[in-house]
Amino acid sequence: MVLRGVEGGEAFDGGFLVAFGRHLAHAAQIDAGNFEAGYNFDVNNLSGSIAVSKYVAAFNSTQVISALDASVGAGLSYNLFDIITPSVHADYALVKSNGNDFMLSGGLSHEFDFEKVFAPKDNLSIEPKFEMIAGSQNFLSTYYTLKKNSAVQRQLHKNGNGKGKGATTTTTTTTTTTTSNPVTTNNNKFQTLAYEYTLPIGYSWKKVGFSFTPAYAVAVHQITDDGTTTTYQPNSSVFYFQIGLSYTF
Repeated sequence: MVLRGVEGGEAFDGGFLVAFGRHLAHAAQIDAGNFEAGYNFDVNNLSGSIAVSKYVAAFNSTQVISALDASVGAGLSYNLFDIITPSVHADYALVKSNGNDFMLSGGLSHEFDFEKVFAPKDNLSIEPKFEMIAGSQNFLSTYYTLKKNSAVQRQLHKNGNGKGKGATTTTTTTTTTTTSNPVTTNNNKFQTLAYEYTLPIGYSWKKVGFSFTPAYAVAVHQITDDGTTTTYQPNSSVFYFQIGLSYTF
């Protein structure tokens, strides 16, 4: 499974930034996206950031972020003797239903920096990173609900377009039975969700920047939700990459 993302943004003096992202489906259509505004700072070896994101998605989006309305996040990292950089990042996500989520991640990285690679004023950076992500999973329950509802909407739309001369109309009554003792859900449980290995590559020339980030993630404690019960799925892995463009004023 390969996921693709396209990002862009503008950075201003003082650390303020505005960014956008587009998430592509397998057929290369844009079915979700996000807008982000934030602030970055550097004080000696300490770096930090805070950002607010707003998410938008088509009703039939296949992206997990379609379950999110907005999020706010903050992160800190510290360069230890130019050898290794530990980092921590926290996010609070506003989910469209089923409760909100808190995410916490910690990582270790080391940046290799090169100047004047292709031109006098360019810079190339490569920063291998390992990260562990933990949090709750209300967003997944919402995602499964939205996915199910969009499938129903598509079927109703298909049936509606099929009406005409000689067509028949079928009325279906669905009865939902609720068990008195459903399986206890784990959506709100704070637990390890993934281990991720990334290799961010950034290149800048004057005020223009380009980034390419391949990533390999191992997901654990995955859940699936059919509307009444929540169960664990086997661990799985995924490879994806992101591409970004930026311009600094």
